[in-house]
Amino acid sequence: MKKIFLVLGLVAMAAVSCKDDEGGGNPGDPTAVEELTISDGSVVYVQLGTTDKQFKLTLGAEASGKTLEWTSDKPQILAVDQTTGLLSFGSNATASKISISVSSESGKLAAATVYLVPKAPAGYEVIEETGQITEGKFYMLDRNVGASAVGKNGNYYQWGRKTVVAAEGATSVNDSFNTDIAWNTADADWAEGLCPEGWRLPTKADLDVIKEVTLAYFDDLFYTDMGMDSPYTSEEIEASKKAWDMMEMAESGMFNVSDDNEDGKITADEVAPYADGAYGFWSSELTGESGSLSIPCAYNFLNNFAPTVEKNRPVMNAMPVRCVMDIK
Repeated sequence: MKKIFLVLGLVAMAAVSCKDDEGGGNPGDPTAVEELTISDGSVVYVQLGTTDKQFKLTLGAEASGKTLEWTSDKPQILAVDQTTGLLSFGSNATASKISISVSSESGKLAAATVYLVPKAPAGYEVIEETGQITEGKFYMLDRNVGASAVGKNGNYYQWGRKTVVAAEGATSVNDSFNTDIAWNTADADWAEGLCPEGWRLPTKADLDVIKEVTLAYFDDLFYTDMGMDSPYTSEEIEASKKAWDMMEMAESGMFNVSDDNEDGKITADEVAPYADGAYGFWSSELTGESGSLSIPCAYNFLNNFAPTVEKNRPVMNAMPVRCVMDIK
């Protein structure tokens, strides 16, 4: 399926072509529209930017003089002139999934899904096809908070604290690692202000979506390594790897706390680095008590071979964070 990014203000985003009715059409209407298509595909991505620009789905020459009617399923976000196809942002323009359709007098219909992609905050990019990778549920930034470039780990945070525990490239944590902090579900909004404006940390439901679209690739590696037949098709594996590659994940690892002396106390010297080999970032939600652990855990996306959200890690560990935005 062909997908394109568009710059606001440009014309000819898509072309609608019509073919004259060679069979005569309706009596008295020898040029009734027999076929109606949006030639640039059924999915279109539009970069949000200035909201005072207008653009349109232009018609092919064959449609000249035809009576066509345009509709938008979310006119408050992206309005469309019913007769000209002129599109304009509404007062509620935001990251959205919108259906734009056009119909002819003879009942022929064509439609395209328009994704409005948010403008990237300074220092980031929006992963272009994240809307598709995540089943149209949310967009994702191309790097972790504090990362100097794509594929870098960025800053490490304890769950629930905005203080940077360790920065990119660190091999040990600093004095800001708090071993006495109290963790509770009231801290679930801890990421407010941590992500760029309009962006947020992923929820467990978001992590589940990421898990589902990337799991086939890593599961296949496991089956191959074990000399077993993979339960996935080559198409599923290829799609999964493409999704994973698009996420631009860093081998970020984590910093964790352990009571090495088994004296019931954790000292600064016992804050251990685990800074590579594990793709991961925090979610915004706590699980509560988990198994034999005596402290609450938080959901995260962590890869020690296969991505999963089921490996709950103590919240006193430090991991990077990755920001997302809902597609409404």
